[in-house]
Amino acid sequence: MDSAANTSPLEGEVTVLDGLALSELRKRWSRLFQCPVPKGFSRDLLVRGIAFKLQEKALGCGDNLVI
Repeated sequence: MDSAANTSPLEGEVTVLDGLALSELRKRWSRLFQCPVPKGFSRDLLVRGIAFKLQEKALGCGDNLVI
């Protein structure tokens, strides 16, 4: 069975982040957060932040999240 067929649109969008160039990650950050990337942010932080924002938009605000 093809695992891609079982992937949600959100999961697919998040998975794609790992393969993006740093310049594309910066563009996506700026578009999603409507501000420039903070100085010193690593590639890993960009991917994590973008993934979180995509999940927040798809699944709702995290106001009720318990961490």
